[in-house]
Amino acid sequence: MQLINKFVKYWYDRNIYPTFRSTPSWLLAILGGPASVVAFYLWVIVGIVTPEYLKVVNNYGFDLDGVALGLFIIFLASAGLYFSAIATRAGELLYRRYFG
Repeated sequence: MQLINKFVKYWYDRNIYPTFRSTPSWLLAILGGPASVVAFYLWVIVGIVTPEYLKVVNNYGFDLDGVALGLFIIFLASAGLYFSAIATRAGELLYRRYFG
């Protein structure tokens, strides 16, 4: 129970950074690195699946499974866009801080 109380106290006393600009560089690297890997993975999946999906839909039409798969592809693309935005912003700020 003491360990949980220590964690809760640490959680409430932590530094909260309101913008990416005020976030320290080490935290930007921790956020941006994995975000770029996840974004790349999601975009590769969407890029591979979407042409095949369109071929099948053009040949056989839509049914409930096709609509569900289309919505899932849209979800993956929007998640990839979200992680791409995080990675781009973190990389841009790190570039400005160290090379700009």
